[in-house]
Amino acid sequence: MPTVPVAVGERAGQWDQQNVDLTSAGQVVSSAVSAGFSSPVRSAAAAFTTAWHGHIDALAADAEGFADDLRGTIQAWFDSDTAATDALLYDVDAQNLFAALTEQR
Repeated sequence: MPTVPVAVGERAGQWDQQNVDLTSAGQVVSSAVSAGFSSPVRSAAAAFTTAWHGHIDALAADAEGFADDLRGTIQAWFDSDTAATDALLYDVDAQNLFAALTEQR
């Protein structure tokens, strides 16, 4: 399957945005107040928001990891392309092969 760096970069940006959105949602969840609840419910509500905040933070970190990995894919693609180009331009065997392709009479 061919890799299209521009499309991979767009997806990385989308994962970055997912991270931003999840981080924002996590802040909203963590700032939720439980003061209006009775004491037994208040402790359950606090545990709930703490657990959900942790879950959302983990999802945000995963999203950022996916974005970073996609950017790494783009870099690997460029590195591979550069190495192939360098091999064709500077490798003595490749130069001899290209010279052999030229018809000589």
